[in-house]
Amino acid sequence: MYLSELSIKNFRKYGNPGLNLNFNKHLNVLVGENDSGKSTIVEAIKFVLSTHNNDYLRLNIEDFHLAKGADEEERATEINIICVFSGFNVEEAKNFLEWLHVDKIGDTPTYSLKVIFSAKRKDKRVFYDISAGGIDTGKYLNGEAKNLLKTTYLKPLRDAENEMTSRRNSRLSQVLINHSAFENEEEHELVNAIKEANDKIMDYFIEKNKVDTDKPVPEHATEENTGAQILKEINEYLENFSSNRNILKSQFNISDIKLKVF
Repeated sequence: MYLSELSIKNFRKYGNPGLNLNFNKHLNVLVGENDSGKSTIVEAIKFVLSTHNNDYLRLNIEDFHLAKGADEEERATEINIICVFSGFNVEEAKNFLEWLHVDKIGDTPTYSLKVIFSAKRKDKRVFYDISAGGIDTGKYLNGEAKNLLKTTYLKPLRDAENEMTSRRNSRLSQVLINHSAFENEEEHELVNAIKEANDKIMDYFIEKNKVDTDKPVPEHATEENTGAQILKEINEYLENFSSNRNILKSQFNISDIKLKVF
């Protein structure tokens, strides 16, 4: 399945009748000058579908359309954003049977799904709902179905060296964790490789060979006892900042064994 249509009404730059876009099932590129509404299109999709990274999204009064030069009293009171999905195969369609629209081309059924984001404002408060089906006959879209529709959003890459750095929810981890090659994350070869590397590092810093770490480090310390002694000295230092209920201890590894921190 793919996002085939997008309709935006009274959201930020786009008023009423708003904007209607058709997408193809492959690559789609938005081209325009600064402040032409490209980011608004992306943000509209995020509000409807949410993201795998669970980006924080908050709808504000300022998100309701206000025509240029108009008074604040003329600001729109409702926002309507519609995403239409097409191109479902049978395996995908079975997850949305309650909300699908079914057509037939000859003897072949075709499926489409309309997801509707509706927001209203009253005084200084904003309320919104997400449903699927028809605008007037839409049904509540449950959490499991919403999760299947989540999109992967990669922010503009302006500093590649910094933004591709390994850390929790890094750009690289977002790509990997949503790739079909990593569906079985716990048993993936890459995850196992990191686990093995961590195990070897931890072995170096523990008293695996029963090294007597109460003795001072020799002038020419060997590899077998240096790691254990270093860890012991660090932990002794941390004891100065520990409480009886919270003993601080350190450990060494190269990465948490989860894709989202790669």
